[in-house]
Amino acid sequence: MPKTGFVTKSTPIVAFGSCFAANISNHLHDRGFNVLTKKDNKAYVTKMGDGMVHTYAIRQQFEWAWLNKTPALDLWHGYSAEEFGYSEAARADTRELFDTAEVFVITLGLSEIWYDEPTGEVFWRAIPKDRYDPSRHKFRVATHAETLTNIRAIHELIRRFRPEATIVFTVSPIPLTATFRPVNCLSANAVSKATIRSAIDEFIQEAGASDERLFYFPSYDIVMYAFSHQWTEDRRHVYRHVLDFNMKIFEHYFCDPSLPKADLQSSLRKAQRLDKLIGTLGHSAVATRKKGEAGDEVSAASIAEAKREERRLQRKQARIRERVAQRRAAQGLAPAHAAASH
Repeated sequence: MPKTGFVTKSTPIVAFGSCFAANISNHLHDRGFNVLTKKDNKAYVTKMGDGMVHTYAIRQQFEWAWLNKTPALDLWHGYSAEEFGYSEAARADTRELFDTAEVFVITLGLSEIWYDEPTGEVFWRAIPKDRYDPSRHKFRVATHAETLTNIRAIHELIRRFRPEATIVFTVSPIPLTATFRPVNCLSANAVSKATIRSAIDEFIQEAGASDERLFYFPSYDIVMYAFSHQWTEDRRHVYRHVLDFNMKIFEHYFCDPSLPKADLQSSLRKAQRLDKLIGTLGHSAVATRKKGEAGDEVSAASIAEAKREERRLQRKQARIRERVAQRRAAQGLAPAHAAASH
C-alpha cells in the first residue's frame, strides 16, 4: 500500500476491466471522486469498461488509443452481440481519457479467450453465434507467460505516455458462470484466476521495486480469504457489506483525505457480524438492497433469531462438553481441559 494517500476528489481516475471494475468505479463515483469512465463520452472503456475481462482486451484499448493500432478483424462485440467497430471518435475520446488520467485502476477478470486462428487476433468476448466460423474461430486459455507479457505491455505503454500516472492493478473475484473447456466450471475458474493472480504477482515483484507508482490492490484476496460467507445465493456476486469493506480499504490507504481508521474498523466489524449471521441463518438473514443502494439490511427479526440460534448452539456445546467430561470421568481420565493444558 502507498505510504500516504494521494487520490483527491479532483484526481482524474480511469477504471476499467472486468465486471468487478464497475464496483470500484461506482463506489468512488458515489463518494464524489473524479472517475472519468463514469462520465459521458464515446470511449469503449466507458461504454463497455466492465466487459473487457482479459488482458488482451485491455491491452488492445491502450494500443488502439495511443498507437492507433487497429485490429484487422471485427473483434469487439457487446453483451448483446452488437458490433462496436473502430470509430475514430471513440478512439479520440479513449485517448483523451488516457492522456488525462492520473490514476489507472485496471481490473483483470479471466484467462479464457476466443481468437481468430489465421491472424491470432483475440476477441473481447465469445464470437456471436451468427458469425461463428469453426474453421477459424478457436478457444483456449491464455497462458501465464501470455498474461505476463500483456501486463508488461500495458505498463510500458502507460509509462511511455503517462510517466507520472499511478497504476493500480486488481483482480476480480467474480467467478466464471460457464466454460468452453471440457472440465467442470469450478476447475476452469480456479485455473483462470490462478493464472492471472500468479502473473500479476510476478509482475509486481519484477517492476514494483523500480516503479514507486505501481500497486496491486488485493480486492480478490480480501473477498476470497477474509470472509467465510462472501457470496450471495447465486455464488457469483459478492455481498455489499464485503464490497463496502473492500472499497473502504482503498479509501483508507489511497485517498486524501484518508478514510479514518475508525470508519474502516467499523466497516470490518459490520461485515464480520453479517458474515457470521449468514453462516448461522443462511442468505435470508440479510436482505440485499436494490442496485444503487449502499449496504445490506438486517431485520430486527433476523438479529433476534441469530441470538436465539447462538444460545441454542451454546447449550448444545455445553451438553457435548458435559457428556465428554462424564465419559472421561468414567474412564478415570482427567477433565479434557486439564489434559489439554499438558
